[in-house]
Amino acid sequence: MEPESIAAAALPSVLRLAALQERTARLWKRRREALQALGFKSYDAYQESEHWAEIRERVFRRDHQRCRFCGAAATQVHHDRYDSETLSGASLRRLLSVCGPCHQLGSLDADGNAREPAAATRYMREINPPKWFRRRLSRAEILRLEDLRLALGEGEARRAFWQEVIAEEPRPKKPAKRKRPTRKSAGKKEQAAECERQLLDLENRRKRTPGGVLNRRAKSKARKAARAKRARR
Repeated sequence: MEPESIAAAALPSVLRLAALQERTARLWKRRREALQALGFKSYDAYQESEHWAEIRERVFRRDHQRCRFCGAAATQVHHDRYDSETLSGASLRRLLSVCGPCHQLGSLDADGNAREPAAATRYMREINPPKWFRRRLSRAEILRLEDLRLALGEGEARRAFWQEVIAEEPRPKKPAKRKRPTRKSAGKKEQAAECERQLLDLENRRKRTPGGVLNRRAKSKARKAARAKRARR
């Protein structure tokens, strides 16, 4: 292959790497500015502070100290975003309880470079079973996972394995929820049933009346009683 063609083939990967490095630099800069606004000189000083210990305890209490991805005992907290609300503890939505192995696999790629927080979250989600997956793995699936571990390494093996399993076993559909009757709808149904009962009663009384004609006064009285009962409701 000619040197020019080799350089042309390598150019897209070089551009992607440069764009990734630029985006990562902007991310760390925003994190540094947010920490300085909170009064911390560095991220290490932030993690050693009592402020972070209190936030960390709140996150563990919310997640019952369980990893949000694999369900094991959580020992760390992952930042999905480094914005001022998350770092200050005003919002816990972007803070996730994780175990050590999941956090290690998600935070660093195969070359040892740090992933962006959102990319790390996606990767940890991809290397673990989805929440709807409840059954145990078969022996053949366990052996397949071990073969992938030998060929690809822990993180990529788990990612490829669960992609295969999900492709073969799609997510089950949720059963349709039955609508619970509200007080308003229940009241309307009772009112309609009461009107039907009154009409049936009038019809029966008409049949019992000589000649099949009901006294107008009795009919008016029955209608007034029905209206009064509906008004009381």
